[in-house]
Amino acid sequence: MRACLTRPPASSTALRRLPLAVGLCALVFGPSVAFAKDKDKDKKDEDETTIEETPSPDEFREAGEEDETPDPKRLDEADKDDATDPEKADDDNFSDGDDSDDLQFNDDNEQETVKAREAGEDTAQIFRDFEKKVRDLNPDEEQIKWEQYLEKYPKSLFRDRIESRMDDLSNQMFSERIPTGDDASKVDGKDKEINFADGWRLMGLDPKTKVSGGFELGIPNWFGLNLDFEYQIIRQLSIHAGVGRGIGGLEVAAGGKYAIIKSARTKTMLTVGVDVGLNTKPLNIYPTVAPTIGVGQRINVLNGLDIALEVGAVPEFHQPLNMRYTGGLSAELRANDVVYAFAETQYNLRPVEEALFEFNTVSFGLRFVPTAKRVKEDGSGRAVIGVGANVPYMHDYWAFYKGAVGADINYYL
Repeated sequence: MRACLTRPPASSTALRRLPLAVGLCALVFGPSVAFAKDKDKDKKDEDETTIEETPSPDEFREAGEEDETPDPKRLDEADKDDATDPEKADDDNFSDGDDSDDLQFNDDNEQETVKAREAGEDTAQIFRDFEKKVRDLNPDEEQIKWEQYLEKYPKSLFRDRIESRMDDLSNQMFSERIPTGDDASKVDGKDKEINFADGWRLMGLDPKTKVSGGFELGIPNWFGLNLDFEYQIIRQLSIHAGVGRGIGGLEVAAGGKYAIIKSARTKTMLTVGVDVGLNTKPLNIYPTVAPTIGVGQRINVLNGLDIALEVGAVPEFHQPLNMRYTGGLSAELRANDVVYAFAETQYNLRPVEEALFEFNTVSFGLRFVPTAKRVKEDGSGRAVIGVGANVPYMHDYWAFYKGAVGADINYYL
C-alpha cells in the first residue's frame, strides 16, 4: 500500500512526458510552416504570372516597323545650360547685356524683298538706306532729296510716309512761330541764310555783313588795291562803301543792294543794286550812278555750284556824256567746305566817237576757307581767301592793262 503511494522519480516522469510535448509541438507548428511555405510559393507564382502578363511594346508593332522614339539622352552635367534653347536659358542671369542690336521691330507692311517687283517701285532696304542718308541734312535740302526720290520711285511702297515727312519739313521751313526756349537757336526756313558766292570782280548778290580787301599786280605797269565794307541791315538788304582801282582810275563808291528773291528752299537769288560814286582820270573827276541787276542759282553739285549773271549800266557825267555797259557771268564750285574753284567773265562796252570801246576779261582761280570748322549756320566767322588771274580778251582803246594776278579776302561778320 505504501509502495503504491510513493511518487515516482522526477526523471522518469519527465521522460514519460517528453513524447507528449514533442507531439504537441508538431501538431502546432507543422501546419504553420506548411502554410508559410504555401504562401511564399503562391507569392512567387503570382510575381511570375504578373511579369509574364505585362505586354511588350513589340507585340503592338507591325512587321517591318522601326522604333521611332529615340532613347533618352543622359546629361553629362546635371546643371549644364542649353544656350540653343531660349526656354532653357539660365534664368538666374539678370544682366541686360548689349542685345539692343539684335532687336528688330519691323513694320509688318514693309516689303522685305531685295528686288522691286515692278518699275518705279522701291524696297524696304532702299528706303531705309536713303532715309539714313538724308537724316542729317537741313530741312530744305532733305525736302529736295525726297522729291527726287519720289521722281525716281513714283510707285514707292512708303509714299504716304514720305509725303508726311515732306509736310513736316515744309512746316519747319515756313513756320511763322516765334522760337522760344530750346528752339531759340533754330532758324525758320524763310530766315535761313544762303551764303551765296561773291564775284571776283562782279557784284556779290547776297547781302551780307563782311569786310573785303585785295590787290592786283599786272602787266605792263599795273597795281591796284581795293577795300570795301558791307553791312547787312536786314536779311535781304545791305549797304556798303569802298574804294578801288578800275577802268575809270581811282573809284570811290557807296550804295546798297536788295535781294528781291532770297530763297533758301530753291537756292535762288534775284538782287538789284545801285552805287553812286566818283571816278578819276588824269585831270578829270566825274560822278557816276551804277544800277545793276543780277540773278543767281545754286545747283546741287558736290557742296554747291553757284552760277550768277549780271547786267548793269554806268552813266558817266562828264563832257561828252557817255553810257558804259557792264556785266558778266560767274561760277563757283564748292568742292568741299574748305576749297572752292571759280571762273568769271566780265565785259565793259562804251561807244566812243563813232566807235566801240570794248574791254572784256576772264578770271579764274581758287578760294580757301581756313575757318570752316568755326563757321556758324548763318555764315558768320567765315574767312574766304582767294587767289586768281585776270586775262583780257577782245579789247580796244585801252592799253594800260595786259593781265594781272591778284588775291582777295572776304571775312563775314
